Parts: sequence; structure tokens; C-alpha cells
Amino acid sequence: MSTPILEDDERQMLADSAQRFVERGYDGAVRESSLAHADGCLPALWRQFGDMGWLALAVPEAQGGFGGRAGDLCAVAYALGQGAHLRGRRPAGHAP
Repeated sequence: MSTPILEDDERQMLADSAQRFVERGYDGAVRESSLAHADGCLPALWRQFGDMGWLALAVPEAQGGFGGRAGDLCAVAYALGQGAHLRGRRPAGHAP
């Protein structure tokens, strides 16, 4: 079995940074606005993702990335998904 490229503590740091990003204001309204943008993402939001290194997680190290794995991406995606779902959105079928 191969050793994960990012260790558990590094993956936790990714999750924590994504959670802080959500707490600073990434919610369902921001997500919807971003998805509605002609490019599929607000340029300022995409820039923030890049500044945090998230866009390079799955890029091989030989190509300038971090060489991360699916679990590393999931650590970030999970926090962003929680923020988009739990803040400013109601589950389907629930009255306002």
C-alpha cells in the first residue's frame, strides 16, 4: 500500500482552512452567485481558491502542484459543501 502524500495533520489543516473560509462568508448565496457567473465561478472567488493552494492540490508535484489525492480534495470540498448547504439554504421540501 502506498503512503498518502498528505499526512492526516496536513489534511486536517486543509479542512480547517476551508472551514474558516466558510465562516468568513461563503454560503449558499455566494455559491449560487458564483455558479451564475458567465465563467462558472466568480473571478475573485477563484483567485481566493488559488491563493489558498486548493487549485493545485491534485496537480502532480512535477508540474508545480501539491500532488494530493482524492481525500485531500474531499477535505476542502466537504467544508465548502457544508457552508453552501447549511448557511442560507433550506433542504428541499421544507417550508420557509
